[in-house]
Formats: sequence, C-alpha cells, structure tokens
Amino acid sequence: MTVKDYDRDALVVSISDVQPGAGKLVMTLALAAVLAQCSREAMRTYQSIDAIDVCLVEVKGRSSDFMETLHVTSPTAADLARSGQKITKNSVRKHLVYNDELGFHTFLAPAQDGDAEGMTPEFYRDVVTVLREMFDVVILDTATGPREEPYLQMALQESDHTLLVASLWMVDDTREWVQKWGVDTADVLITRCDRNSWDEVKAPLAGVSFAGFFPPHVLDGALETDDRGNLMIDTSKMEYPGLFQLGSFYAEQVGRVLARPATLM
Repeated sequence: MTVKDYDRDALVVSISDVQPGAGKLVMTLALAAVLAQCSREAMRTYQSIDAIDVCLVEVKGRSSDFMETLHVTSPTAADLARSGQKITKNSVRKHLVYNDELGFHTFLAPAQDGDAEGMTPEFYRDVVTVLREMFDVVILDTATGPREEPYLQMALQESDHTLLVASLWMVDDTREWVQKWGVDTADVLITRCDRNSWDEVKAPLAGVSFAGFFPPHVLDGALETDDRGNLMIDTSKMEYPGLFQLGSFYAEQVGRVLARPATLM
C-alpha cells in the first residue's frame, strides 16, 4: 500500500464502499479503535512515544450511520453548520463526541436527512483542514449513491490514502468504482472472502491494489456491547491480513507504532 507524499500534520484516510452491505461501518469503527487503543498500549510499553489521536468524520449529506451504534445523538455537524460560527479549532472541538471505551473522537452527521442543510462538501473540507492540525489520524467515512458523490469526491481529494471496502459478490462494482474515480492511492479490502475465494477475486481485479481480505465470519459479532450498553469492538475476530497490521501501516505513516494489549476487546 502507498500513501501520498504529504507535509501536513495529520494522515487523512478515506474509507468508502461500492454499495451498502460490505461491512464498512464495522471496519471503520474497528480501525479507529485499533489505532487508538493499540497506540496507547505501545505508549505504556515503550514510554518514549505518544499515543495516536484519532478522529472519525462522517462525510455525508444525509443522516448518521454511527449514532445508533455509538449510542449518541449530539453534537453533530449540523449543529456547527447552523451555528454560524467560523470553522476553527475551538468551534470544531465543541462539536466532537469522544468515546472513552473506544478511545477516539467522532464528528457525527445529523440524526435526520432534513438536518443536513449547510453541510456542503466545502463545509467538510474546511472541517478536515482544521482537524489535520488537531489529530494524528483523521478517518473520513463516506457514503454511496449519486447524492453522495460530491462528498466522496471531496474526501478523495483531501485523503492521503483511500480504503475501499467491498464484499466478495461486489467484484464488478469494485472494478467500476476504481475505474470511475481513478484513485492512485486506493487499496481494496475484500470482506466475506476466504482463502479459497481469494484467487477468484484477484483475477478479475488485475491491476488493483489490495489491502487484503477478511473471512466471512469476521464481521459477525465484531460489534458487541458490555453490560452497561457501551459499544465494544472485538478486534480479536479480525483475522488475516489483520486489522492490527492495517493499523500498523497507518501508524508507521505518522511515526508511531502499535502494540497488542493483553486483550484486544
């Protein structure tokens, strides 16, 4: 995998899918959690490095996909857009949600589609510019569909690396997506794919760069809640090529390392 040569403060990663159902939500949350949690473990282990500050941004012109999963409803991007405030570190910071269990901040899309007024692609571009100065890694979660294309285009332009999540049965759509958007720094992550199916996927996608694959059972039960209703990411279910390895690639880009906690739950 390769990233753009960049001299800005944070690494920006966009995560997209070719159509719903590929498992992007799970992969996005799990990647953010692994970067945050495993970098904290490395900080405790080596005592000479800093943990990775991670911010997850929903770049959408519609309602949030993460509210129900994260059990939060506000503040949102819509609140900032309606406030009339300039987009600064201070105003953006007030509209971030922090999840202590997972260890990262989130900039949420609104609860309803009708609340998205003012949340233009340029609005998000300004937010990302500010977040680059506040965090080590900024993850842009994008959506599919014609209405979302301007937001996706902005996210791809602002990103140093793009991760495209697709399931085993989305091979044709994946090829079309790569051809349409022509992203040089995009890598495809195939979900619900086992080793036996891996060669079948790679053949029709010749020339496409891959981040690897995750077996069919990995996404099932990866999102769990504890007895208090808090969301937990069972990263132990993330197998070859491994969410830890993927996170380590991104950590290396910002000069950090990851270490496996005693439990990755």
